[in-house]
Amino acid sequence: MNTAKSDKPSPLRFVPRGAFRVAGLARRYTIETNGAIPGQWAEVVPRLEEIVGRVDDRSYGVCFAPDEDGAFAYMAGVEIDRSAVLPSDFESLRIDAASYAVFAHRGSAASLRDTVMAVWDRGLSSHGLVPASAPDFELYPAGYDPLDASGTVEIWVPIDLEASGTDDLRRVGARSGT
Repeated sequence: MNTAKSDKPSPLRFVPRGAFRVAGLARRYTIETNGAIPGQWAEVVPRLEEIVGRVDDRSYGVCFAPDEDGAFAYMAGVEIDRSAVLPSDFESLRIDAASYAVFAHRGSAASLRDTVMAVWDRGLSSHGLVPASAPDFELYPAGYDPLDASGTVEIWVPIDLEASGTDDLRRVGARSGT
C-alpha cells in the first residue's frame, strides 16, 4: 500500500481473534513524542530471548490506554503463553477477544507512521468502520527487517461491529459469536 497523503487504505480482511497476552516493554507517548518508538524497539528486540514462554517469533506493537489528552501507552513485545516467565522490567497485557480490520503496510518501518495515520484518518471512515474501544496493534512477521523496503507489517484495528454496518463485518461477527 502506498502511504501517500491522499490514500484511503482498504482492509485486507476482517478477522475475529480470541483473547491473547503480549509481554514486553511499555512506555507512554503523545503525538509529539511517538517518534521515540523506534528507540523502544531497539531496546526490546535484543532482549526478547529473555522471555520464556513465547508463542512464536512474531512481534507486536500494541497501542493501549489512551487518555483524553491524546497520550497512549505502547508496548513492544511478543505473544506469550500462560506459563511465561518475564524479565523483571517487562510487563504483560491481556488483549480481549475482538473482531479486527487488518490493513497492510508495505515498506520499511520508516514510513509505518504514515500508514498508521492514513488508516486512522481515512481508512476506517472511508469504509464505514468504527473502531472499538480496545487495544490496536502492529503485527510484525518473524524475521521482519525494519529497513527492508519490501517488508510487510499488518495493522490490526478492533472494530465495533454494532456501529459498523458492512456485510463483511456481519459475517465476521456471525463467525466469532460477537
